[in-house]
Amino acid sequence: FRVCMLCSLRDYKGVPELLRLAHQLADRPDIEFELVVSDEAPAVSAYFADRDRPANLVLTQGLTDASIAYARASVVVNLSRVDLCEETFGLTLLEAMAFGIPVIAPPVGGPAELVQHGVQGYLVDSRNADALRQAVLALAGDEALCMQMSHAGRAVARRLSPDAFQAAIRRAVLVP
Repeated sequence: FRVCMLCSLRDYKGVPELLRLAHQLADRPDIEFELVVSDEAPAVSAYFADRDRPANLVLTQGLTDASIAYARASVVVNLSRVDLCEETFGLTLLEAMAFGIPVIAPPVGGPAELVQHGVQGYLVDSRNADALRQAVLALAGDEALCMQMSHAGRAVARRLSPDAFQAAIRRAVLVP
């Protein structure tokens, strides 16, 4: 079971919370973590210079095709800190749902409009370490739940696809 997060190495993006979660679940060999970062090697080295990187965390940088990370993911998390940042949309969440991957997202901003708690994934404040851990464990332990959320997520992604948007704009503009 792979927990994947795609972001830049900024604390407000929830990277410290991901590291904490990986440490908390280090005793679970069936759960691994992947952090896909857009930062260059010097910035990655500087960020992790004074942080303990857990052994169950794979760090991926320089990935030019995010679909590779999505193909490996069992759940995609966006752990943006609600007290420091409000995501306006959450593109990685929508991309994950298009791939049929359940998500864990902040309970505010754009992600809260994309994700219904318990339907396509979970809405969790990343500062709540216990709730975050419980959400991951619930998904890791229930394949049927993951499949149910996968189907629900794909439906959201279809509804918000470029083709669906173009059709809606055409209907709005061409209505007499």
